[in-house]
Amino acid sequence: MAFQIDTDGLNDRCEARLIEEAQRLNHLGKMLAPIIDDAHLMEVSALRRLRLLFEDFPKNHNLILVAQPQLLSRLALTVNEDLRNRVTYSVTLHKLAPDVMADFIHGPLDRVALAHNTFTDDALTLTVRSSEGFSAQLETCAWHLS
Repeated sequence: MAFQIDTDGLNDRCEARLIEEAQRLNHLGKMLAPIIDDAHLMEVSALRRLRLLFEDFPKNHNLILVAQPQLLSRLALTVNEDLRNRVTYSVTLHKLAPDVMADFIHGPLDRVALAHNTFTDDALTLTVRSSEGFSAQLETCAWHLS
C-alpha cells in the first residue's frame, strides 16, 4: 500500500506528513517497506535522513532502492560506509538481449493468462528497440532501516 498523503507543498511539510504516516502504520503493526525508484538521483544526505527517520522502528522494516549501478559505487566510498553496511541484499540486472527482452515482456502476460498479441508485433519491436536492453539495468538494494 502506498502512503496516502498529499505531496503538495514544501519538502519539510511533505517529510512531516511521511513521518506521521509511517508512525501511524507502525502503530497499527504494519510492516513498512518503502520502495524508491531512481534512487541513484537522491543525495546521500537524503538516504541518511531516511535511515535516521526509521531508527526508532522495529527491525522488521526495510527500504527498497531501485537505481542505476552508480548508487552502489557511491555507497562504496569510505565516507558512506555507515549506509553501505545496512545493505542486506543487492542484485544487478544487466542489459537484456532483444529476444530476452521480448520474453521479459511476455512473462507477466503469461502469468495473468493474457495473449502475447496484447501488444502488437510492431509495439513489441518498438519497445525492445527503444529500450536497448536498459530497462533491466538496475541495482536493487534492500536495507534494514534501523
